[in-house]
Amino acid sequence: MKSKIILVPTYNASATIRETLNSIQASIGKQSLIEKVYIADDFSTDDTLDICLATWTHQTEMTILTATKNRGERENINAAVKLLKDRYEWLLILHADDIAKENWVSTMCEAIDQGDENLASVCSSYDVLWEDGSIEPGEDKEKNILVKGDDETIRNTLRKGTWWHISGCAISIKALEDSGGFHSQMPQYGDMEWLLRILQKKLVVQYIPRSLTLYRQASTSVSSKSFRKHRDIYEHANLVIGYRNFLSKTDLRELFFRFYIQLSKRIGSSILKGDLSRLISSIKMMLYLAKLFLITQKPNIPYINQQLS
Repeated sequence: MKSKIILVPTYNASATIRETLNSIQASIGKQSLIEKVYIADDFSTDDTLDICLATWTHQTEMTILTATKNRGERENINAAVKLLKDRYEWLLILHADDIAKENWVSTMCEAIDQGDENLASVCSSYDVLWEDGSIEPGEDKEKNILVKGDDETIRNTLRKGTWWHISGCAISIKALEDSGGFHSQMPQYGDMEWLLRILQKKLVVQYIPRSLTLYRQASTSVSSKSFRKHRDIYEHANLVIGYRNFLSKTDLRELFFRFYIQLSKRIGSSILKGDLSRLISSIKMMLYLAKLFLITQKPNIPYINQQLS
């Protein structure tokens, strides 16, 4: 069996961390599959850590890693991996506002132990928990999918979007270290950016088409904020241009117009709501995309090629 830990990145998560940790304790159960649970706190200013200490009662030890400043989620995880990389082989990650299902730990650990040295990560489908309490169910299929890194997989990921989700996944610490860690300048599309690097290295990712976690969608989340500022389109477009050698001219043209359609819808919504600032930012993003795709064809977000050190 490979050595495994659970890593929970936290930042001012007092409203949700109790439910998250209770779900992890229930998922671990009486099994001895997880060596330790780590809280990677990114300089919280609320009582997140007090709640962690009060909530955790499981026999599996929990340790809190603290920071001297707020670094952002990607750098927070990278810093934790630097500390732990020589002690363990795999880590399971769950965001501090998400919820593990009872079979999350056992299913992930089984996939890890059955994988070979080319397995870089295991991920699964998930349910979406909306703010009104409603749940949008994820997939529920029996057969796992082994996704091999090649040119066609990279092309399909760029065209269709990422199917790999960091919260709820398991990652080989060696693969994460060798790839250079997560990109600190990509808060929205960092999942896809890391996945593309892994696929380019010809490594393998196993996808479990069954929902093992609940992803909490909140209006204050990074995803929701980025949607307002078009950060999602900015990062995705930069990835497309950065990996344009894997795409045909038709692919690039289709993606360009897809971004424009997205922005056109946001412009319409901004006009209806009288949101002048978002209307202006939408128009600016359209002009930026025209320059990026038609003139410079050079990404504004730098690549990561170095090892995590």
